[in-house]
Amino acid sequence: MINVEKKNINILIIEDNPADVRLVSLMLREVVTQAFTMKSAGLLDEGLKLLDEEKFDVVLLDINLPDNYALAGLEKISEKHSGIPVILLTSLDDESIALNALQKNAADYLIKGELNANLLVRSIRYALERHRKENELRKLNQALVALNKSSQAMMHATDESEYLAEVCSIVAQGCGYAMVWIGYAVNDDERSIWPAASAGFEQGYLDTLKLSWADTERGRGPTGTAIRTGKICVCGNMLTDPAFAPWREEALKRGYASSIVLPLTAEGETFGAITIYGRSPGAFADNEKSVLSELTNDTAQGIYMIRLRDERAKAEQALKRDKDMIEKLVVKRTRELLDVQVELERSKRLSDIGTLAATVAHELRNPLGVIRTAVYNIKRKNQNNNLDSHLANIEKKISESNQIINNLLDYSRIKTPHFEKTKICALLDEGIETEKEKYINKKIEFVRRLGPIQDTYVEADPLQIKEVFNNILDNACQAMDKAEGRIEISGKRDDENNVIISFKDNGIGIEKEDIARLFEPFFTRKSKGTGLGLTICKELVKLHNGKIIVESVPGKGTSVLITLPGGGLRQHG
Repeated sequence: MINVEKKNINILIIEDNPADVRLVSLMLREVVTQAFTMKSAGLLDEGLKLLDEEKFDVVLLDINLPDNYALAGLEKISEKHSGIPVILLTSLDDESIALNALQKNAADYLIKGELNANLLVRSIRYALERHRKENELRKLNQALVALNKSSQAMMHATDESEYLAEVCSIVAQGCGYAMVWIGYAVNDDERSIWPAASAGFEQGYLDTLKLSWADTERGRGPTGTAIRTGKICVCGNMLTDPAFAPWREEALKRGYASSIVLPLTAEGETFGAITIYGRSPGAFADNEKSVLSELTNDTAQGIYMIRLRDERAKAEQALKRDKDMIEKLVVKRTRELLDVQVELERSKRLSDIGTLAATVAHELRNPLGVIRTAVYNIKRKNQNNNLDSHLANIEKKISESNQIINNLLDYSRIKTPHFEKTKICALLDEGIETEKEKYINKKIEFVRRLGPIQDTYVEADPLQIKEVFNNILDNACQAMDKAEGRIEISGKRDDENNVIISFKDNGIGIEKEDIARLFEPFFTRKSKGTGLGLTICKELVKLHNGKIIVESVPGKGTSVLITLPGGGLRQHG
């Protein structure tokens, strides 16, 4: 007996010889744990009519029929039903015809005289698997095109509602989904979800939803769960998923079969979601989910940029309206106004850098994603070991490019620290271990002299302070121009109970004229990088009311001193 994966397969056999039809039927009955449904047609026209009326997974087509000869039938089926794989049956072992058939997208070419149950079932399974893979690749390519179009839309968007409508249209039409809509979380008593835009075959469906993002029955569906948890939520089959029960009837009326909901998140907060409906169960492959997730991140960033521009315009209008009043108070509040001006300039600069960072990120990530997909496909099909090192180098450069993009976005998104009790030495130990692994090919000695602050805690944002330490340690490791070096990390407390951490390396050092420019955005003498590492460090330390000082002697090394205030210090142990 033949044992294959259990799944009902609907087969249409177009064959004018009843004996051959019976033979195929008997072969399929030999298969255990596998359900087959088979219908037959004696003429090509009859088969085409059945394909119009019913759903089939695969077609078995006799190459010689009274109303079909050679490959004409294959071409007719492919023209009208390109989504169904066709396996050709023939009495002739003609290699030229077989090759021609495969070139015209036949799934396989079987000789009747050599046919057996194993060969037939294997051919059907391969045809379905190849068809599934081709569909996944097609949908992935469609999603990548949609990602590129959405990125372009984001760059030119000025009105939020128009932008949302365009994104929905790009995803629905470009990827062939049944319907797409964007909803915003409302902070009312019911925690309702407001549909802001949609595209595709909707037909009043959104009016029937009555969705919530609260932990209630109507909030435990895919959209409510995605907004509440901030995580992607997939309904693989609306017909069987119990969480989808409140909306099942209306969804099935409109031909929806599955869905994916991707949360819209900005500044660490989920404020809405994009919901996408497929026409068949399990419509969303993993690689497709990844591209859709990136598209959703683009959309969230686009919404954030539009709102940021609107807020800035409103602030400028408010300043203009209050100009007369500000002029009357300028003598009394000179210092206050100067602080406001500095903050506005800083906000404008960060906004401009944020816009630049987002533009660069989304102009580069799409081609990088395409390159990554191409490398994956090459590696999957590669049989030439000589290409391995080149492919690995391409992947390394993609990773480095993504890190540069992340650095740009990190700088544009610096936010107020989340203070909590933080053990300084634990963050330093994590940073040291990270650098040891990263520079395993260099012989770098890390010397810890942290006794005076070994059990010291401060009130700080651990993620931000860890980023500062990692940046400084990484710079020190990169400063080693040879294969070996030494980095000394020490700590102490001063008379005011402040914590002072020192990082001292014996690397190449920094020229005197460059010291003053180290904290300027985008300044660097390195061949790689964005020149934002120390700029980010200074901003983060400043947000903690601390100080950072760099001292260096060319050829002898560099010292970086970080001072964190002692107001929240606690000694434990």
